[in-house]
Parts: sequence; structure tokens; C-alpha cells
Amino acid sequence: MEQYNWQEVLKALPLLNNLLFRGGDSDQERLNLNLTQRKTLLLLGSHSPVTQSEILSYTDRDKGALSKVIQSLVEEGYVQRLPSSKDRRKVLLTLTDRGKEISLTLTKNLFDHFMQIFSVLDEVELNELYKSLEKLTHLSELMGERLVQKGKEKHD
Repeated sequence: MEQYNWQEVLKALPLLNNLLFRGGDSDQERLNLNLTQRKTLLLLGSHSPVTQSEILSYTDRDKGALSKVIQSLVEEGYVQRLPSSKDRRKVLLTLTDRGKEISLTLTKNLFDHFMQIFSVLDEVELNELYKSLEKLTHLSELMGERLVQKGKEKHD
């Protein structure tokens, strides 16, 4: 079995994430959105409605900082807060029509940016990378679910 230097590889993941998202928005100056605002709009564009805590797991911000980001997106008219029909204590976040338009623009710009970055890969390598990233995503979701379950077991 090969020896793997997991620490070195894992250091690359946050770096890769930041490099991929930075520069991926050619309309950044026009829209005047920071990286966390863009990521939040992208997430809401593909997973909506969601709670703030669900968004928190996808960002590298703490609860207070994310609250400020969401409030700024509400004030700009990109996001709206809706009461949950299932649990009155929960507030759901969803995109407004203006937010949907911006999210689509961000998604297109990000896709174009990714394809430019990954243009050094041939089709087979690109498919392998994509499949590996899908597996990593699935693994991280499973690990997150286990952590939540362990937390529940501790409190029981």
C-alpha cells in the first residue's frame, strides 16, 4: 500500500476552494458582493429554502458573521426571510426574483471560471477530478451526519 501524506493533501483543500471562488465572478465590481455573499447566493440558488444553520455548514464564517451577511443580502433585496410552516421557531431563507437573477449570473460566471482553470486537463482527467470531488462531498456529508449523531447521543 502506498504511503499518503494526508496532512499535505488536506492543506490543499481550503486553498483550492478559495482559489476556485476568487476570480470566478466577472461581475464582482458591478455587483459589489464579497466572497461569503456570493457563496450564500450560490447556495440559495441550488438549495432553497434553507435555514441559516444549514448555510452555516457551507461557509467558513461564524454564526454572527453569517447573520450580518444574510442581513446585508436581505437589505439589498436578494434574500427574503419566510416563517417555516412546519416549525414556527424556524426562519427559512430563500431568494427573491432579483436574488435568483444574480444567482444565475454567479453560477454561469463560476462555471466559465472553473472551465478556464481546468482547461489544462483533458476530458478523462476532468471527469476523474469531478468524480473524486463528488466522492469527497459525499464522504464529508456522511462525516457531518455522524458528528451530529454523536452530539445527539452525548446529550441523551
